[in-house]
Amino acid sequence: MFDTEEEEIDVVSVSEKYTAASRMNYALPTNPSMSDRRHLQKTMESAMGTRRPNNNNGLKIILPTKRTASSVPSSPPTKRKAAPINDSRGAKRAKQYRITNPTPYRRRGNYGHDSESEPEPSEKRSLHNNMERQRRIDLRNAFEYLRQLVPEVLKKERAAKVVILREAAKYCDQLTYNSMSLNRQVEDLKRHQEILRMRVSMLRRNLALKR
Repeated sequence: MFDTEEEEIDVVSVSEKYTAASRMNYALPTNPSMSDRRHLQKTMESAMGTRRPNNNNGLKIILPTKRTASSVPSSPPTKRKAAPINDSRGAKRAKQYRITNPTPYRRRGNYGHDSESEPEPSEKRSLHNNMERQRRIDLRNAFEYLRQLVPEVLKKERAAKVVILREAAKYCDQLTYNSMSLNRQVEDLKRHQEILRMRVSMLRRNLALKR
């Protein structure tokens, strides 16, 4: 801070020297003589001597165009403004992390609650046992109905399931054979019926001719 103030003072002093010299140059004639030049040199030396004690840094040449760059520093304010912005962004990110970080634990808690809503293993076991019992009852009823259809095991109330299935298979084969034989008999009877019809028609014709 102190260096910038001293530099600003030096800039003002040098700029004043520059303006004074420029005014004197404007006052000079176009073709100065030797005496005018000596007088001008003495006045410049006296002016520099009076202004030199105020220049502590020994600044030699500072153009007026550099005055704005040295007197009004632009980089420090931008750096100072950037630092709070970064801090605020960091604080926002930290807050967001704090807010979003506990969400997995909450989800886990929700999952735990869902798991608690499911039935217990004892309830599952009882449900499975009930379904298995009902399946066995239905299967027993089906075997009992099949046993009543098969003549070989009709009178055997305590027949095994394997016996019932074997006798039922045999009975199915027997029924199939009987059906095929009956179909053949039906075809034979149809042919015999056709022959009889032909004989009846022939007898009627012969009887008509005799009359």
